[in-house]
Amino acid sequence: MEDFTRDDMELYVLGYSKECISDFRENKDAWEGLAKELSVKAEGIWLWTTLVVKSILGRVRRGEGLGTALSILKEYPQGLDALYGRIMNFPVYAADVRFFLVGLADPIEAAANDWNRAPKDTDLDELPVIRNRLHNRCKDFLEIFAPNHVDHELIKKSYPENHVYWARVTFVHRSARDFLEAEHKTALRQHAGEGFSSRLGGMAMMIASLKFNEYSASSFGNNFDHVGTRRVMYEWLNGKVENFFRCASTIDDILRTELSTLTGTANPTNGRVGTTDVRRLGKFFYNHSSTTGRMVEQYLKLIHQLEELLFSPKRAHWSEDRRPHVID
Repeated sequence: MEDFTRDDMELYVLGYSKECISDFRENKDAWEGLAKELSVKAEGIWLWTTLVVKSILGRVRRGEGLGTALSILKEYPQGLDALYGRIMNFPVYAADVRFFLVGLADPIEAAANDWNRAPKDTDLDELPVIRNRLHNRCKDFLEIFAPNHVDHELIKKSYPENHVYWARVTFVHRSARDFLEAEHKTALRQHAGEGFSSRLGGMAMMIASLKFNEYSASSFGNNFDHVGTRRVMYEWLNGKVENFFRCASTIDDILRTELSTLTGTANPTNGRVGTTDVRRLGKFFYNHSSTTGRMVEQYLKLIHQLEELLFSPKRAHWSEDRRPHVID
């Protein structure tokens, strides 16, 4: 297989380099040498080729010279697992590893720029910056894509360019997710810190997204009266709340099991644990030196924040036409 794919890999690397590098013609021979060396080192693995060539050319576009590109190739190990292992050793992951744990728990909506705000030139200009920052923090493990179920035509009719904001975060390839789950999940949790919960992190991200994007009729201006736009807006809010409680459901299971083990008062087969039971569990573990105690504290705090955000008279009110919206 390696022999059959080598020539095609060379053509792929050359074509990609020609599109991305402005001085390709002046250094054609050197780039051809790089393509040949890379295709041999790939050992017939197309995903390895794709990840490495994107990484190398990305660094060249960010100011590294051709000589550096050639030396960079020597740093990349052969084989996908070895490549993923090298990526995981980048220092940036020690600080941002929690993004991975949340992503492993449940692919999440990109919360930085949701579509419900009216598009502004500055917002659209910031999109490449946001993508670059995500890439810099997650390298070749995560990417942004638009899900198929989004009604792009409806969104574009309301705001021509707003469809770019409806995006999700996923793994660049299933093998990347499998690698992290099978090989490095323990290491990821060690970097994340004791007691970090990816589900609580997901709940917090939903809260942050709701606060960051004021869910109000004024966000849509006159277009709020458009029936289709109103439907998409409510679907956006419902999606946020659904994601929040999907994460909360898992926390419920964890706390219910803990309570059952300690007190024998909660049966894991009987529905979700109630607030009263959670508070009873807190009597056993509610202290900052306890991992479960901190989980209880964060869980109740996040539930309270969502209730306050959506239902408190101080935060939620009715517009003149009796349609509810939330302000921060």
